[in-house]
Amino acid sequence: MSLSSFFGKDWTTARNGNLRFVARHPILSEIADQLASFDLGDLTAQRAAIYVGAHSFTKRMLPPGLKIGLQTEHFYDQTGAKLWGLPSRAAILRWALQYDVLLDVSPLNAPAYGFLPDILRRKIKFGPHLFPDSLPAYAGSNGDLIFFGAMNDQRRAQISALAPLQNIKLLPYGTHGAALQAQIAKSGGIVNLHFSAGVYSEYPRILTAALAGKVIWSDPLAQPLICGQHYFALTDKPSLAEQSAVYDRFCSDFAAKHRLSDFLRAVLPA
Repeated sequence: MSLSSFFGKDWTTARNGNLRFVARHPILSEIADQLASFDLGDLTAQRAAIYVGAHSFTKRMLPPGLKIGLQTEHFYDQTGAKLWGLPSRAAILRWALQYDVLLDVSPLNAPAYGFLPDILRRKIKFGPHLFPDSLPAYAGSNGDLIFFGAMNDQRRAQISALAPLQNIKLLPYGTHGAALQAQIAKSGGIVNLHFSAGVYSEYPRILTAALAGKVIWSDPLAQPLICGQHYFALTDKPSLAEQSAVYDRFCSDFAAKHRLSDFLRAVLPA
């Protein structure tokens, strides 16, 4: 059966050799495109599909072949507090059954899978293994910081409080693709604001910044990311030299330890 009979017009499928990166939402599609652009060497000879946004798919939607689910939602923060995204046990069981491997990018979510039997829990892998083998050189500037994403009351209050301290440009919600990349390229960096109170890490936004050679200014992020070592606090005013040093540490201390290629090499058939 052809892939077109499975993937409708609301699906995005990016290819890198025999690897397919599939998504069903504009934001997730952008992640799929980013991951598919990596130089993955001989791994692209493997036949597998990576479903970005594991919750977006049901088993009947998925064609035959090795299926890897990529789970990007937040269930718990670093303190163990529940966040807005905690799914039902039935949903988690469905993911464990329909994927051959499920990568949850947040190790903080591990308690959500604890009820699964061992045979299914062994399918679950954890960690933000979203980064390429190499990242571009630091590309900072003295331009405005930018924020992109959905707004809510918490984020509006933070932007208002930061207005006297930082020059922050708010991009219209739904800015994606080339338009987003153009804004990032001329920015001084990217602002990351949590959608809900807690200590957790929005890895897709962090990936977007890293791929553009930019630094993140953020609410507190979960370990092992360290403020001042890998990113800046929202009120920080670092020099370009300080930004470059933080970006370089992020690349060597964090991104290099969470490469997509290392994850795929561990889970794809030998």
